Amino acid sequence: MPIKVNGGYLKLPAPLATSACTDNNPAAFLIDQTTHCSRRIHKPTNCTSLPALNIKNYLNFKILPSPNADWNSGIPVLLTSIILRSQKRTLIRLKDFAVNNWTPNQVVNVCRNIVLEVKYVIEYNNKGNIINATAAFVLGAIDSSMGPVQQLFQISFIQNNSVGVPLSGNPGYMVGLPLVAGFGPNATVGIIQTTDRFGQLTVMKSSSHQDCLQMEGLRTPVLFGYNLISGCLMSITNITNCRQWSRIIKNMLLGPNFPQSVASFGNTPVQNAKDWVTIKHATSIIQRCGCELVESLVLEVKWTKYGSLINPQAKIVEVTLTFEETCILKPLKTATTLHISTSVKFTDVSASAQPGYKSKPKLDAKLPYDFFFPFV
Repeated sequence: MPIKVNGGYLKLPAPLATSACTDNNPAAFLIDQTTHCSRRIHKPTNCTSLPALNIKNYLNFKILPSPNADWNSGIPVLLTSIILRSQKRTLIRLKDFAVNNWTPNQVVNVCRNIVLEVKYVIEYNNKGNIINATAAFVLGAIDSSMGPVQQLFQISFIQNNSVGVPLSGNPGYMVGLPLVAGFGPNATVGIIQTTDRFGQLTVMKSSSHQDCLQMEGLRTPVLFGYNLISGCLMSITNITNCRQWSRIIKNMLLGPNFPQSVASFGNTPVQNAKDWVTIKHATSIIQRCGCELVESLVLEVKWTKYGSLINPQAKIVEVTLTFEETCILKPLKTATTLHISTSVKFTDVSASAQPGYKSKPKLDAKLPYDFFFPFV
Protein backbone atom coordinates (compact mmCIF):
# COMPACT_ATOMS: atom_id res chain seq x y z
CA MET A 1 0.00 0.00 0.00
CA PRO A 2 1.43 3.43 -0.93
CA ILE A 3 2.43 5.77 1.89
CA LYS A 4 0.11 8.77 2.08
CA VAL A 5 1.36 12.30 2.58
CA ASN A 6 -0.52 15.59 2.61
CA GLY A 7 -1.30 16.21 -1.02
CA GLY A 8 -0.87 12.68 -2.37
CA TYR A 9 1.65 9.87 -1.90
CA LEU A 10 5.30 9.66 -0.95
CA LYS A 11 7.18 9.40 -4.24
CA LEU A 12 10.49 7.61 -4.81
CA PRO A 13 11.96 8.60 -8.20
CA ALA A 14 12.88 5.59 -10.33
CA PRO A 15 13.84 4.77 -13.94
CA LEU A 16 11.11 3.57 -16.27
CA ALA A 17 11.90 2.57 -19.86
CA THR A 18 15.28 4.31 -19.80
CA SER A 19 17.66 5.40 -17.04
CA ALA A 20 15.92 8.79 -16.82
CA CYS A 21 14.16 9.52 -13.53
CA THR A 22 10.37 9.48 -13.34
CA ASP A 23 8.85 11.12 -10.27
CA ASN A 24 5.55 9.22 -10.17
CA ASN A 25 6.78 6.04 -8.45
CA PRO A 26 4.91 5.70 -5.10
CA ALA A 27 6.79 4.27 -2.11
CA ALA A 28 4.99 1.21 -0.68
CA PHE A 29 4.69 0.60 3.06
CA LEU A 30 7.10 -2.05 4.50
CA ILE A 31 8.86 -2.56 1.15
CA ASP A 32 12.50 -1.47 1.20
CA GLN A 33 13.56 0.05 -2.11
CA THR A 34 16.71 1.46 -3.67
CA THR A 35 16.60 3.12 -7.07
CA HIS A 36 19.20 4.74 -9.34
CA CYS A 37 18.31 7.10 -12.16
CA SER A 38 19.66 10.12 -14.05
CA ARG A 39 18.47 13.66 -14.79
CA ARG A 40 19.63 15.75 -17.69
CA ILE A 41 20.14 19.47 -17.19
CA HIS A 42 19.24 21.05 -20.52
CA LYS A 43 19.82 24.69 -19.55
CA PRO A 44 22.06 26.31 -16.95
CA THR A 45 18.99 27.89 -15.31
CA ASN A 46 17.53 24.43 -14.63
CA CYS A 47 20.21 23.91 -12.04
CA THR A 48 18.37 26.18 -9.60
CA SER A 49 14.83 25.89 -10.92
CA LEU A 50 14.47 22.09 -11.19
CA PRO A 51 12.65 20.90 -8.00
CA ALA A 52 14.14 17.39 -8.19
CA LEU A 53 17.60 18.84 -7.49
CA ASN A 54 16.47 20.86 -4.46
CA ILE A 55 16.68 19.42 -0.93
CA LYS A 56 13.42 21.20 0.01
CA ASN A 57 11.51 19.05 -2.47
CA TYR A 58 12.12 15.95 -0.33
CA LEU A 59 11.19 17.52 3.01
CA ASN A 60 8.19 19.79 2.38
CA PHE A 61 5.47 17.28 3.27
CA LYS A 62 4.08 15.35 6.23
CA ILE A 63 3.52 11.58 6.30
CA LEU A 64 0.20 10.22 7.56
CA PRO A 65 0.54 7.57 10.32
CA SER A 66 -2.04 5.34 8.58
CA PRO A 67 -4.06 5.50 5.35
CA ASN A 68 -7.22 6.66 7.14
CA ALA A 69 -5.52 9.07 9.55
CA ASP A 70 -6.56 12.69 9.84
CA TRP A 71 -4.58 15.16 7.75
CA ASN A 72 -3.71 17.15 10.86
CA SER A 73 -1.88 14.14 12.35
CA GLY A 74 0.82 14.18 9.68
CA ILE A 75 4.41 13.44 10.77
CA PRO A 76 7.14 15.81 9.51
CA VAL A 77 10.28 14.34 7.99
CA LEU A 78 13.25 14.96 10.29
CA LEU A 79 16.53 15.89 8.64
CA THR A 80 19.30 13.85 10.28
CA SER A 81 22.33 14.18 8.00
CA ILE A 82 23.76 16.29 5.16
CA ILE A 83 26.97 15.23 3.47
CA LEU A 84 28.62 17.51 0.93
CA ARG A 85 30.49 15.91 -1.96
CA SER A 86 32.94 17.95 -4.01
CA GLN A 87 33.74 17.52 -7.69
CA LYS A 88 36.83 15.58 -6.58
CA ARG A 89 34.47 13.23 -4.68
CA THR A 90 35.70 14.20 -1.21
CA LEU A 91 33.00 14.04 1.48
CA ILE A 92 32.30 16.51 4.30
CA ARG A 93 29.61 15.97 6.95
CA LEU A 94 27.84 19.24 7.67
CA LYS A 95 26.69 20.46 11.07
CA ASP A 96 24.43 23.16 9.68
CA PHE A 97 20.97 21.66 9.05
CA ALA A 98 19.33 24.91 7.95
CA VAL A 99 17.78 23.82 4.65
CA ASN A 100 17.68 27.33 3.21
CA ASN A 101 21.48 27.44 3.33
CA TRP A 102 21.79 24.40 1.09
CA THR A 103 19.52 25.12 -1.85
CA PRO A 104 21.07 24.83 -5.35
CA ASN A 105 23.17 27.71 -6.64
CA GLN A 106 25.27 28.21 -9.73
CA VAL A 107 28.73 29.63 -10.30
CA VAL A 108 29.54 29.79 -14.04
CA ASN A 109 28.81 26.20 -15.23
CA VAL A 110 29.12 24.55 -11.81
CA CYS A 111 25.90 23.70 -9.99
CA ARG A 112 26.35 23.40 -6.23
CA ASN A 113 24.23 21.78 -3.50
CA ILE A 114 22.56 19.43 -5.97
CA VAL A 115 20.72 16.45 -4.44
CA LEU A 116 22.64 13.30 -5.33
CA GLU A 117 21.30 10.87 -2.72
CA VAL A 118 18.17 10.72 -0.56
CA LYS A 119 17.72 8.06 2.12
CA TYR A 120 14.47 7.81 4.07
CA VAL A 121 14.06 5.71 7.23
CA ILE A 122 10.45 5.09 8.28
CA GLU A 123 9.79 3.84 11.83
CA TYR A 124 6.51 2.10 12.65
CA ASN A 125 4.98 0.49 15.75
CA ASN A 126 3.48 -2.94 16.37
CA LYS A 127 0.06 -1.66 15.25
CA GLY A 128 1.41 -0.84 11.80
CA ASN A 129 1.26 2.94 12.25
CA ILE A 130 4.10 5.20 11.17
CA ILE A 131 5.51 7.08 14.17
CA ASN A 132 8.68 8.68 12.83
CA ALA A 133 10.40 9.54 9.54
CA THR A 134 13.95 10.72 8.91
CA ALA A 135 15.91 11.73 5.83
CA ALA A 136 19.64 11.87 5.05
CA PHE A 137 21.09 13.64 2.02
CA VAL A 138 24.23 13.74 -0.07
CA LEU A 139 24.60 17.06 -1.89
CA GLY A 140 27.17 17.65 -4.57
CA ALA A 141 28.68 19.98 -7.11
CA ILE A 142 28.50 19.12 -10.81
CA ASP A 143 29.44 20.68 -14.10
CA SER A 144 26.15 21.24 -15.94
CA SER A 145 27.89 20.70 -19.28
CA MET A 146 29.18 17.22 -18.35
CA GLY A 147 26.02 15.22 -18.95
CA PRO A 148 23.14 13.94 -16.77
CA VAL A 149 23.13 13.92 -12.96
CA GLN A 150 23.15 10.46 -11.34
CA GLN A 151 20.81 10.21 -8.32
CA LEU A 152 20.15 7.51 -5.72
CA PHE A 153 16.93 7.14 -3.71
CA GLN A 154 16.41 4.72 -0.83
CA ILE A 155 13.67 3.98 1.67
CA SER A 156 13.84 1.45 4.52
CA PHE A 157 11.52 0.48 7.37
CA ILE A 158 12.29 -0.39 10.98
CA GLN A 159 9.95 -1.46 13.78
CA ASN A 160 9.96 0.48 17.01
CA ASN A 161 11.41 -1.38 20.03
CA SER A 162 12.09 -4.47 17.92
CA VAL A 163 14.69 -6.97 19.08
CA GLY A 164 16.91 -8.67 16.51
CA VAL A 165 16.66 -12.44 16.21
CA PRO A 166 20.03 -14.25 16.36
CA LEU A 167 20.91 -16.14 13.20
CA SER A 168 22.03 -19.73 12.80
CA GLY A 169 24.39 -18.79 9.98
CA ASN A 170 24.98 -16.10 7.40
CA PRO A 171 23.96 -17.43 5.00
CA GLY A 172 24.88 -21.10 5.50
CA TYR A 173 24.19 -23.00 8.71
CA MET A 174 26.97 -23.19 11.29
CA VAL A 175 27.61 -26.46 13.11
CA GLY A 176 26.11 -26.50 16.59
CA LEU A 177 23.48 -23.81 16.03
CA PRO A 178 19.74 -24.66 16.07
CA LEU A 179 17.78 -25.31 12.90
CA VAL A 180 15.48 -22.44 11.92
CA ALA A 181 11.91 -23.74 11.63
CA GLY A 182 8.33 -22.53 11.58
CA PHE A 183 4.77 -23.09 10.44
CA GLY A 184 3.64 -22.47 6.90
CA PRO A 185 4.22 -21.16 4.35
CA ASN A 186 1.05 -19.12 4.61
CA ALA A 187 -0.24 -17.22 1.58
CA THR A 188 -0.64 -13.97 3.53
CA VAL A 189 2.04 -13.87 6.24
CA GLY A 190 4.68 -16.32 5.00
CA ILE A 191 6.29 -18.38 7.79
CA ILE A 192 5.17 -18.13 11.42
CA GLN A 193 7.93 -18.62 13.99
CA THR A 194 8.31 -18.69 17.73
CA THR A 195 10.77 -16.20 19.20
CA ASP A 196 12.54 -19.01 21.08
CA ARG A 197 15.19 -20.04 18.54
CA PHE A 198 16.08 -23.15 20.58
CA GLY A 199 12.43 -24.23 20.65
CA GLN A 200 11.59 -24.04 16.94
CA LEU A 201 12.55 -27.67 16.16
CA THR A 202 12.96 -30.03 19.12
CA VAL A 203 12.93 -33.76 19.75
CA MET A 204 12.46 -35.96 22.81
CA LYS A 205 15.22 -35.74 25.40
CA SER A 206 16.59 -38.72 27.34
CA SER A 207 16.62 -38.75 31.12
CA SER A 208 17.95 -40.99 33.86
CA HIS A 209 14.63 -42.54 34.96
CA GLN A 210 13.76 -43.74 31.39
CA ASP A 211 9.97 -43.61 31.96
CA CYS A 212 8.32 -42.12 28.88
CA LEU A 213 5.28 -40.80 30.75
CA GLN A 214 7.49 -39.00 33.27
CA MET A 215 9.68 -37.60 30.48
CA GLU A 216 6.81 -36.02 28.57
CA GLY A 217 7.62 -32.38 27.91
CA LEU A 218 11.40 -32.81 28.11
CA ARG A 219 12.74 -31.61 24.75
CA THR A 220 16.13 -30.81 23.24
CA PRO A 221 16.78 -28.63 20.16
CA VAL A 222 18.00 -30.07 16.88
CA LEU A 223 21.44 -28.57 16.27
CA PHE A 224 22.91 -28.46 12.78
CA GLY A 225 25.49 -31.19 12.15
CA TYR A 226 24.83 -33.04 15.43
CA ASN A 227 23.40 -36.55 15.12
CA LEU A 228 21.60 -37.77 18.21
CA ILE A 229 19.65 -40.71 19.61
CA SER A 230 17.32 -40.51 22.59
CA GLY A 231 14.81 -42.93 24.03
CA CYS A 232 12.64 -44.11 26.89
CA LEU A 233 10.54 -47.08 27.98
CA MET A 234 6.75 -47.32 27.90
CA SER A 235 4.64 -50.05 29.46
CA ILE A 236 1.71 -51.13 27.27
CA THR A 237 -1.37 -52.76 28.84
CA ASN A 238 -4.80 -53.89 27.70
CA ILE A 239 -6.53 -51.10 29.63
CA THR A 240 -5.93 -48.58 26.83
CA ASN A 241 -6.83 -49.50 23.26
CA CYS A 242 -4.35 -49.50 20.39
CA ARG A 243 -5.48 -46.25 18.77
CA GLN A 244 -5.12 -44.33 22.02
CA TRP A 245 -1.62 -45.74 22.61
CA SER A 246 -0.62 -44.73 19.10
CA ARG A 247 -1.86 -41.17 19.64
CA ILE A 248 -0.08 -40.92 23.03
CA ILE A 249 3.25 -42.07 21.57
CA LYS A 250 3.03 -39.78 18.52
CA ASN A 251 2.24 -36.74 20.65
CA MET A 252 5.16 -37.57 22.92
CA LEU A 253 7.58 -37.93 19.99
CA LEU A 254 6.44 -34.80 18.15
CA GLY A 255 5.91 -32.56 21.15
CA PRO A 256 3.33 -29.78 21.39
CA ASN A 257 4.40 -27.63 18.40
CA PHE A 258 6.29 -29.59 15.78
CA PRO A 259 7.03 -27.28 12.79
CA GLN A 260 6.02 -27.72 9.17
CA SER A 261 9.02 -26.12 7.43
CA VAL A 262 12.75 -25.64 7.90
CA ALA A 263 14.79 -22.72 6.52
CA SER A 264 17.25 -23.70 3.81
CA PHE A 265 19.82 -21.20 5.15
CA GLY A 266 20.59 -19.99 8.65
CA ASN A 267 19.48 -16.44 7.81
CA THR A 268 16.45 -17.13 5.60
CA PRO A 269 13.77 -14.45 6.21
CA VAL A 270 10.20 -15.57 6.86
CA GLN A 271 8.94 -13.58 3.85
CA ASN A 272 10.87 -15.74 1.35
CA ALA A 273 8.56 -18.75 1.35
CA LYS A 274 10.42 -20.37 -1.58
CA ASP A 275 13.58 -20.59 0.53
CA TRP A 276 11.89 -22.83 3.11
CA VAL A 277 11.88 -26.63 2.93
CA THR A 278 8.65 -28.42 3.79
CA ILE A 279 9.14 -31.36 6.17
CA LYS A 280 8.09 -34.60 4.48
CA HIS A 281 6.26 -37.24 6.52
CA ALA A 282 6.56 -40.99 5.96
CA THR A 283 5.66 -44.22 7.78
CA SER A 284 7.69 -47.44 7.86
CA ILE A 285 5.79 -50.62 8.79
CA ILE A 286 7.70 -53.85 9.37
CA GLN A 287 4.66 -56.11 9.64
CA ARG A 288 0.92 -55.65 9.32
CA CYS A 289 -1.28 -56.77 12.22
CA GLY A 290 -4.24 -55.73 14.31
CA CYS A 291 -2.33 -53.28 16.50
CA GLU A 292 0.43 -51.21 14.92
CA LEU A 293 2.15 -48.78 17.28
CA VAL A 294 4.74 -46.12 16.54
CA GLU A 295 8.03 -47.18 18.06
CA SER A 296 10.47 -44.56 16.81
CA LEU A 297 10.80 -41.23 15.05
CA VAL A 298 13.62 -40.76 12.54
CA LEU A 299 14.44 -37.24 11.38
CA GLU A 300 16.82 -37.09 8.42
CA VAL A 301 18.22 -33.73 7.31
CA LYS A 302 19.92 -33.66 3.91
CA TRP A 303 22.20 -30.74 3.23
CA THR A 304 24.66 -29.67 0.59
CA LYS A 305 27.64 -27.35 0.23
CA TYR A 306 26.52 -24.28 -1.68
CA GLY A 307 28.66 -21.60 -3.30
CA SER A 308 32.39 -21.44 -3.94
CA LEU A 309 34.89 -24.16 -3.04
CA ILE A 310 36.89 -21.65 -1.00
CA ASN A 311 34.00 -20.78 1.33
CA PRO A 312 31.12 -23.27 0.89
CA GLN A 313 27.85 -22.58 2.72
CA ALA A 314 25.69 -25.29 4.28
CA LYS A 315 22.23 -25.38 2.71
CA ILE A 316 19.40 -27.72 3.76
CA VAL A 317 17.72 -29.29 0.73
CA GLU A 318 15.41 -31.91 2.26
CA VAL A 319 13.98 -32.88 5.66
CA THR A 320 12.13 -36.17 6.15
CA LEU A 321 10.32 -37.34 9.28
CA THR A 322 9.66 -41.09 9.37
CA PHE A 323 7.54 -42.96 11.92
CA GLU A 324 8.65 -46.55 12.35
CA GLU A 325 5.86 -48.83 13.55
CA THR A 326 5.93 -52.21 15.25
CA CYS A 327 3.30 -54.92 15.56
CA ILE A 328 1.71 -55.71 18.93
CA LEU A 329 -0.35 -58.88 19.30
CA LYS A 330 -3.46 -58.26 21.38
CA PRO A 331 -4.88 -59.08 23.80
CA LEU A 332 -1.72 -58.94 25.89
CA LYS A 333 -1.21 -61.61 28.51
CA THR A 334 1.04 -59.30 30.53
CA ALA A 335 2.20 -55.72 30.27
CA THR A 336 4.59 -55.21 27.34
CA THR A 337 7.46 -52.75 27.46
CA LEU A 338 8.21 -50.76 24.30
CA HIS A 339 11.46 -48.95 23.67
CA ILE A 340 10.45 -45.58 22.21
CA SER A 341 13.27 -43.77 20.46
CA THR A 342 14.10 -40.65 18.45
CA SER A 343 17.05 -40.27 16.12
CA VAL A 344 18.34 -37.29 14.13
CA LYS A 345 20.68 -37.82 11.21
CA PHE A 346 22.43 -35.22 9.05
CA THR A 347 23.44 -36.41 5.58
CA ASP A 348 25.80 -34.51 3.28
CA VAL A 349 24.49 -34.95 -0.28
CA SER A 350 26.98 -32.57 -1.90
CA ALA A 351 28.22 -33.64 -5.30
CA SER A 352 31.99 -33.99 -5.42
CA ALA A 353 33.76 -31.12 -7.10
CA GLN A 354 34.90 -31.87 -10.63
CA PRO A 355 37.80 -30.08 -12.31
CA GLY A 356 36.80 -28.09 -15.33
CA TYR A 357 38.79 -27.96 -18.55
CA LYS A 358 38.31 -25.92 -21.63
CA SER A 359 37.34 -27.96 -24.62
CA LYS A 360 39.93 -28.39 -27.33
CA PRO A 361 39.47 -26.08 -30.30
CA LYS A 362 38.07 -27.62 -33.44
CA LEU A 363 39.92 -26.96 -36.68
CA ASP A 364 37.61 -25.88 -39.44
CA ALA A 365 40.08 -25.05 -42.20
CA LYS A 366 39.05 -24.94 -45.82
CA LEU A 367 41.67 -24.98 -48.56
CA PRO A 368 41.16 -23.56 -52.03
CA TYR A 369 40.29 -26.21 -54.61
CA ASP A 370 43.58 -25.64 -56.56
CA PHE A 371 45.86 -25.62 -53.48
CA PHE A 372 47.86 -28.72 -54.61
CA PHE A 373 47.97 -27.78 -58.31
CA PRO A 374 49.90 -28.94 -60.36
CA PHE A 375 50.79 -31.95 -58.18
CA VAL A 376 47.30 -33.37 -58.11
